[in-house]
Amino acid sequence: MKLAFELIKDIGLLDRSNVKLVNPNIVDDEVLLLAHDEDYVSVVKDLGSGIHHFDSFRFGFGLGDNPVFEGMHEASALHTGATLKACDMVLNGEAQHVFSPGGGFHHALRRRASGFCIYNDVVIAVRHLQKEYSLKRIMYADIDAHHADGVQVALCDDPGVLNFSIHESGKFLYPGTGSVDEIGEDKGKGYTFNLPVWPNSHDETFLRIFGGTFPELARKYKPEILITQFGVDMHYDDPLSHINLTTKSYDEAAKTFHEVAHEVCDGKWVCLGGGGYSSKAVSRIWTILFCRMIEANPPIYLSENWKNLFRDLAREDPGEELFDDPTIFQTEDPVVISETKKVLEKAQRLISSFPSAD
Repeated sequence: MKLAFELIKDIGLLDRSNVKLVNPNIVDDEVLLLAHDEDYVSVVKDLGSGIHHFDSFRFGFGLGDNPVFEGMHEASALHTGATLKACDMVLNGEAQHVFSPGGGFHHALRRRASGFCIYNDVVIAVRHLQKEYSLKRIMYADIDAHHADGVQVALCDDPGVLNFSIHESGKFLYPGTGSVDEIGEDKGKGYTFNLPVWPNSHDETFLRIFGGTFPELARKYKPEILITQFGVDMHYDDPLSHINLTTKSYDEAAKTFHEVAHEVCDGKWVCLGGGGYSSKAVSRIWTILFCRMIEANPPIYLSENWKNLFRDLAREDPGEELFDDPTIFQTEDPVVISETKKVLEKAQRLISSFPSAD
């Protein structure tokens, strides 16, 4: 996040007249209880303060994805505060688009930390928007490599939320969920769309799935606000996923989100950072995203000052240019082509029966 922020600053985007830098606040417990139980929040506070709980593993804490660290509650509540601040600014007319890079903790469950996520700021934001602004149609679109399982569990029965997730197939990647056949439950049946991507997919596959589903769904649902999670861990340089996207896919996704937000919900768009475990990919792609949000032309080359900062912090070389070579991956695997066709056929059948807001 620091490297992305510094790159955005380095190329002068924070000095533009249409950009404002805002500091968020830590949210109180009442807000956290929109998505979590009181005893879970208490355990998070205690563990982050050095108070041991023998049943901490029951709440998902320990070795692995969710280690305990000092100030755990405060840090997580601050990330949540940033997401809520972003939503409030958009709904109050202070901004059309807001980017909160520290948001998008989509795996956290009501009573359990999961996948690096402690408080589910996405679910909290949705419930906040419904409670405080009486919104009836919220669209959440997630392009993180990992399926947004925590969001789906919490919102799968709510037709007031259209939950769209494009991710690496759960047959190969954590959390193992997100089949195209998972379409919601009860009154929310038909309002969950999962688009699993096969390993070794390239830009062409991603853009075919994304472009063939997201815009049409958004136009049919006509949300009052668009919330996106812009995880960039399907990039080829990411160590945790098995997808080979370049900056081309993310640039096209950013432009599409921007265009569709203006078309269907008067530009009301909150974008959360989400996952990404390659410093080189995250910093460059989030900068490209921010350029598209504020309608600025991305530069071609990275400055020497920023490259030196990157080398100091990341201990690797960032390269010379903001964008990848889009021709780095050419030939699509026949298995990928076949699986993509199956996913799109199922998705198109679901979309064709999806009710229009009109």
